Parts: sequence; structure tokens; C-alpha cells
Amino acid sequence: MKCLYSEITLYYIQGVKCMKNNKRKSLITIFLIVLVIFLTAASFTGSNITPHQVPSPFHRTIVFVEKSTGLETPAKEGGNTELELADINNDGNLDVICVGDHGSPYINSPQHGIMVWLGSGEGSWSVQQVGNFGYGGIEAGDLNLDGNLDVVWGIHHNYATPGSGFGDTLLGAALGDGTGSNWIPWATGLGTGGEDWGMFECGLADFDCNGRLDLISQSFGCCNGYHLYENQGNGTWSQRWALTGGNNNNNLETADFNADGFPDFAGNREATHVFFGDGTFNFTMTQIGLPGGLWNG
Repeated sequence: MKCLYSEITLYYIQGVKCMKNNKRKSLITIFLIVLVIFLTAASFTGSNITPHQVPSPFHRTIVFVEKSTGLETPAKEGGNTELELADINNDGNLDVICVGDHGSPYINSPQHGIMVWLGSGEGSWSVQQVGNFGYGGIEAGDLNLDGNLDVVWGIHHNYATPGSGFGDTLLGAALGDGTGSNWIPWATGLGTGGEDWGMFECGLADFDCNGRLDLISQSFGCCNGYHLYENQGNGTWSQRWALTGGNNNNNLETADFNADGFPDFAGNREATHVFFGDGTFNFTMTQIGLPGGLWNG
């Protein structure tokens, strides 16, 4: 009799569990049906929902405030030139460097030589001018690794005293002393590779990866193309590569465009091209994806 009671009790408990499981399954089924109906309705009515844009707390209006006091001196004449930014006097403020427009040197304008507008950091500038040459492009870099920025340039008006080494050739270089007003000629060999009209845009890069910045420059308009000089580290330079002829605009940039560890350059001789360097002064020209024809940037 006791065994019979135990069996009946066991069957009752199992029955209750089964009922609970069935009830739980039913609730889950009902929930899933309701969810499907809700999602279906939302898909039909979603196109009528008007999105509400919340203003971003990071939205700002950009306002430019002119900070040019002193840059109007000296008076300019006209024609192409190039401005670059560099901290020439090591005071932590960017300065502006230039070799002037067509009015340099002293052509209907007081512009001449290397011009450095020393920045105060507060929007005012004071100019320093050294040399008797101009009209072209300029670039800054530490050529002799002494911690002070130096400059290289390409010009059309090489009117300095012949043999002075300071503005008497179409390409030049000078060492800075950290003041912006004293420059030591450092240009032996520059401008001796057949440049006969004018050079303009300049770039500096260590094309042979030996720790010294080399100079690449492109023609002032027609016919001189590109000229690349190796920095020997002692004030002398040797031309290592050139691509002459053609017409150039006034833009040239150096960078490692293909991330292979070797500097490359981009220029616009006869349209825009990139030249991939191999670390030995050899270059492969490409124009894939770049504008061709008469267009250049």
C-alpha cells in the first residue's frame, strides 16, 4: 500500500512539472508572435517616422582672425613666389620665409634676398632681409645637423656678385645661426647641372638615406625640368639625377608616398606625376589615378 501511494505521488509531481513546462512554452510562443507583429508593423510605418536631430555639443563655427601686422613690409611688386613656415630663430613661434616675387631684388620694390618674417606668436611680424637675389621658391631644413634651420632656394634673379656663392646661381643654400638675420653660404656645386633660365620650387629629403637632406628643385616655367643634388655634408653638392625639358608649374612636394621607407617626390612637369625613389637616387615615374594632359596642380 505504501509503494502504491509513492507511485501515485510521483506521477502527480511529474504531471505538475509537465503542465508548468507546457505553460512556459506557451508564454514564449505568445511573446515571439507579438514581437514579429511589432517588427512587421514598424517596417511599414518606419518611412513615416520623422527623425529628430539633436544638436551636437561639438558643433562650432570657424572664424578666421587676421594676424598680419608687419607682413606688408617690404612692399611687393607682383609675380609668383613661395611662402614657407619654419621656426627659424628657435623661439617656439613659427616664422615666414620667402625669397620674394618679381620685385626681388630691388625691382620696383625693397624686397631682396632671404626674407624672414619673425613671428611674435601673437600675430605680429618683423622682417629680416639678407642678400641680393630673389624671385622664386624656398625651403627650410637642417642641412648640417647643428640644430638650427637652414634654407635652400631656386630663383630666377641670380643677381648676386659672381663667385660669392650667395645668390649668384639659380639654386642656392645657406646655413642659419638661429637668428634669421645671419646666413653662411653653403652652396658649392649647386646650379651647375645645366640650369639656364630659372629654378623655383624646392624640396628637401634624405633621398639616399644617409642622414643628410638632399635638394630637389623644379624649373621656373620652361625647359629646366627637375634637378636633384646630393648633400655631401661639407657645403658641397653633387647633381645625382635630372629630368630636363618640358614645362613646370610651381608645386613640388616630398614624402614617402608608397610607404617603402624611401623618400619620393611629386611635381608637375608636363602634368602631375609621382616619382618613387629607391634610396639610390633612381626614380620610377607614375601617374596612375592622377590628372593628365595640360592639367597640373
